[in-house]
Amino acid sequence: MKNVIGKSFVAASALAMVVGFGAAAQAGDEHAKDMTGEAVTACALHLAMSDVVPPECKPKAKKRAIETGFLTGEEPPAPAPRAVSRSVALNILFEPNSTELTEDAKRDLKQVGAFLEAKVNAGREFYILGHTDSVGNDDYNMQLSETRANAVADYLMSISDVKDVKITAAGMGETEPFDPENPESDVNRRVEISRVDQ
Repeated sequence: MKNVIGKSFVAASALAMVVGFGAAAQAGDEHAKDMTGEAVTACALHLAMSDVVPPECKPKAKKRAIETGFLTGEEPPAPAPRAVSRSVALNILFEPNSTELTEDAKRDLKQVGAFLEAKVNAGREFYILGHTDSVGNDDYNMQLSETRANAVADYLMSISDVKDVKITAAGMGETEPFDPENPESDVNRRVEISRVDQ
């Protein structure tokens, strides 16, 4: 059974929960990790968001036994801690004033689907949050961002076997710009995937 929640965020309490989550996510992460200029791959998403990274996504270790003192009996240096983000901003593009996904967006969402299908994500909850810039009226932007978030969630459900993952789609409109100094900037038009920690 596939599970998508939040097709219509009509209830004020449901919207307040998502808005509250957005503020909490920003408090935990200064910003979502910006992957809008990067190639989206399942491994890149694991490295950015997962506490446990599948073996196929771990960087290959270089053998530097002599440089680390391994051969001389010294302890090798501890690996640097890996920063894990709760949110990743993706450059999921739509046709102008439309909820139609571009072919590039579909290609990137196939990688997101592969990330969500991973066993390490079983039982996890993710929000798909749509955002707009400040061009246009507030109500229109809120509706557009919600419809786009739902389009992303629907597409992920149609191409992926994510039955063990709970996905909630919501629109944030222009309320949480990625670049608050430039609210009309196109960087504010984005879709974020956010991991809910329990």
